Amino acid sequence: MRLLNDNIVRATLGEPLAAIIERRGLKAADIDWFLPHLSSQYFVEPVSQCLEALGLPIPRERWFSNLASKGNTGSASPYIMLDELFRSGRVKPGQKLLMFVPESGRFSSGFIYMEAV
Repeated sequence: MRLLNDNIVRATLGEPLAAIIERRGLKAADIDWFLPHLSSQYFVEPVSQCLEALGLPIPRERWFSNLASKGNTGSASPYIMLDELFRSGRVKPGQKLLMFVPESGRFSSGFIYMEAV
């Protein structure tokens, strides 16, 4: 657990997202919604600090997570979050969403950047 807590944000968010920012020129102003899959509220602050350190300070009011209401739904979490956010009526055409999906067992992650139509 200590390895996970000490390294997961760096390994699954910090390092890969830094490469994406450099390659794609991603900016916080380009992201209307940030959907991080979080297994625990413990990771909210480290993720926020990591985004800040990367120069991608996405304000918390533009984060969407249903961890508090749905719990950690594992691999289904990104789909459930996306569906819930779209059904909420808060996503407007042209808005851009960045999803962050870490996989802690292998310290890997995926990112999805999409535009609502």
